[in-house]
Amino acid sequence: MYLLNMIPEQYNILWASSWIALYPTLLSIYNKKFGLSIATGSVVVTSLLYWRKPENNWKRILDVNVVKLCLLYQIYSAYNQNKLLIFTGIDTISIILFYYGYYRYYIKKHYWSYTYIHFTFHFIANIGNFYLALN
Repeated sequence: MYLLNMIPEQYNILWASSWIALYPTLLSIYNKKFGLSIATGSVVVTSLLYWRKPENNWKRILDVNVVKLCLLYQIYSAYNQNKLLIFTGIDTISIILFYYGYYRYYIKKHYWSYTYIHFTFHFIANIGNFYLALN
């Protein structure tokens, strides 16, 4: 079953925005932060897998759980790099956007606004990823 009521034009935007995380992944490799590169690289793979044809199945569960594990590792990494305050601020904005998008999708049934909010969530979360990837 496809994600309820999303049309290809909507989930293709989110598939394309999933590629954004490839850039902080490569920057992490360049700066020899291999744990971060594995974490963000895993999110790239699972998000691309899910958003290619979003269905409420194992791909969604895998993506959500990999994102959660990545966030936990990023908090640990931010703490070790003395970047916790700024990283937490950036990620708090992205988490608020995630839940606002959830509200727009499931409660209001506004699928285009959900798409743009979730795209913005991808973008903001990756600002935090870039921040951690920098030396």
